[in-house]
Amino acid sequence: MLSSKYFFIFLCVFTLILVGSGIYFVNSISPKTTPQLVGIFEINLAGSVSLEASPAPAGQTIGQEFTLDINARSGTDAVLSVNLDMVYDSSKLEVKSLTKTDYLPTYISGPTIGSGRIQANFGLLGTDTVGKTDWGTVAKIRIKPLALGKQTIDFGSGTIATSSGFPTGALKSVTPIVITVYNVGDINKDKEVWLNDYNIFVSEFDKSGYSPADIDKSGQVNLNDYKLFVENFGRTSP
Repeated sequence: MLSSKYFFIFLCVFTLILVGSGIYFVNSISPKTTPQLVGIFEINLAGSVSLEASPAPAGQTIGQEFTLDINARSGTDAVLSVNLDMVYDSSKLEVKSLTKTDYLPTYISGPTIGSGRIQANFGLLGTDTVGKTDWGTVAKIRIKPLALGKQTIDFGSGTIATSSGFPTGALKSVTPIVITVYNVGDINKDKEVWLNDYNIFVSEFDKSGYSPADIDKSGQVNLNDYKLFVENFGRTSP
């Protein structure tokens, strides 16, 4: 006869086998379930409005004013408003003016120009709620370069756009404005006022209308341009 000690051990082992078999049997007859994945929907915050400048601002002459268009592109998504926040080095570039166009013809706020910052909020007229599709010029900026080399105007963190598809955050992308400023008389923009520029000047002399040799932008290549060329002969740009 088994002692009470061995009988107790036998009873424990038998109970464990019985419980384990029961669990296995229950699992074998229970319907199998497939784990369910919780879907996470990605919200597209890329926007639809891209801002860029035209014409290409590269190749400007120190001291000579020029105008840039700030354009918005949105495809079929209608633009409702654009808030421009642009920063630049006021010791190297002077912003003379910022003007609106018929694209977004109302100043919601601004414009303000000063301390190296341009700010203005452009919107629709009160009766216009449809917005502007495809692309258009939001504003025109008049600039005077004050220093040679590459100068930039960046779109700051306050630049915002709204559109029919994105009423609170339509901005998709911005293209920083890079302006390369050359010396007066550097006709071929090779960073030096030299004989190659003189040869172009001679070939263009007395021509009217647009000409790269029209140094003073008077509409004609004449002795005034030659005087400016002589004054700057030999100068180089960084």
